[in-house]
Amino acid sequence: MVGDDEAKPYPHPKILAIDYAGACASAIRSAGYSVQEGSFGRPYPIEPHDGYSNVDYSTARLGGHTEAEIVFINTAMLDATADRPTPPGPGVDAIWMSCKSGRTDPKPLVMHQVSGALDRVYENGGVFIVSLAAQYQATYHQGVSYGRDRVQDTISPAKLTNWGFLSCMSDVVSKRTFGEEIYFSDISINNILSEGAVGATYNCTLATVPRRRGALKPLAHNKYGQVVAGYMESEKGG
Repeated sequence: MVGDDEAKPYPHPKILAIDYAGACASAIRSAGYSVQEGSFGRPYPIEPHDGYSNVDYSTARLGGHTEAEIVFINTAMLDATADRPTPPGPGVDAIWMSCKSGRTDPKPLVMHQVSGALDRVYENGGVFIVSLAAQYQATYHQGVSYGRDRVQDTISPAKLTNWGFLSCMSDVVSKRTFGEEIYFSDISINNILSEGAVGATYNCTLATVPRRRGALKPLAHNKYGQVVAGYMESEKGG
């Protein structure tokens, strides 16, 4: 018989899974580890028009992110299932997005807000395992509304991306594409990765601009030799 103490999940490493389906966390728990589930926030649908909607990030849940040791991140835009928030009254300072796309997405904004804490995790040996969707950009306005179609900025608009969770991601250059043929490099860790990648696809190719701390190291290529998976290391091995 297994005692209660033996059945408890391992307290370390502290694992956080952000914007993954429940199956990811279940697989980690089945291996005996404790994992917290979190989100950078869900988009919500809006009527497309030439105006602005306030950005609601109350659906973001990132408990434990400041002390996480292994972080799983899914950068894909989630389905727009959140409820539209009540807009603030006229003259109230808030964060806004254009309504032209038919949705408002808090994800790049929340990534930017917590990137300092996640940088600290990475620079101190934390491990980030990231499913990279193609990079997209969102523009956020901070200011006051004077009606449905008017926002007066109080600071310059911020252009943020769904890769903004770590500072080092600004060194990664991507090109949007899609494919199913993935070939892993002949290194030991790829034996594990290739087993778990059955049926996997890729949404972009990757490269890095020259930087002081080193370049992206390839883990997998597509049929044309372009990098579709890789890793980077901090000075402390993150």
